[in-house]
Amino acid sequence: MKHSTYFTILALIINVSLKCQVIHKKGEIIDIRDGKVYQTIMIDSTIWLAENMKFTTTNCHLNPKEKNGIASDGYYYPYEETDQVCPNNFRIPTIEEWEKYLDMILGERNASYNVFTSEYHNSSPYQPVYEEVASAYGFTDIDFKFIMNPNPLNFRPSGWVQGNKFKLIKEGLTFWLRNEQKTDNNTWHTHAYNNRLINHSHDHHIKDKPRKTRKFVVRCVKE
Repeated sequence: MKHSTYFTILALIINVSLKCQVIHKKGEIIDIRDGKVYQTIMIDSTIWLAENMKFTTTNCHLNPKEKNGIASDGYYYPYEETDQVCPNNFRIPTIEEWEKYLDMILGERNASYNVFTSEYHNSSPYQPVYEEVASAYGFTDIDFKFIMNPNPLNFRPSGWVQGNKFKLIKEGLTFWLRNEQKTDNNTWHTHAYNNRLINHSHDHHIKDKPRKTRKFVVRCVKE
């Protein structure tokens, strides 16, 4: 085989390989409030922090560095402080931005799922009536895990703080979200487990019972 033909074939293979991979631009930012450095990653037109926030607020909770052998990161915040947490020009992600990322990951993994996108009350057997649900995903692959590769946002297990107790959900995620259709309600958040995900809002254990108040981690984005 001639060298020119060989290199042409090699170039085609490399080109096809690159097209099959999702390449995200990485970077970092410095939070000028306390000097902490955060890794960033651009997904489509949105820049995400690739780690949870660690900015100290009045009522934040510093989680244990390791719990039951599982390392986690970031501080936990009550809903009242979510507007204070992100660095300048960053904000809490919207449900739409989170679902856009989720759709990308599902596509890369060829995962099978059902999704319910309309807002409703008590529409699934595991939803109490006081919760308002923006969307719920049910995954048919029992091995689906949000922390498995590809995992460009570097998610780690995160539970929540309830009162003063840290509750870790193995291989699950929970963090604050925004619903642009519900601007008067900032208690929206996501619970992502191995084979189901719920984006929802409720007051129970967030507003109405201080000793059981829940605090979640924060991811930040900017366009």
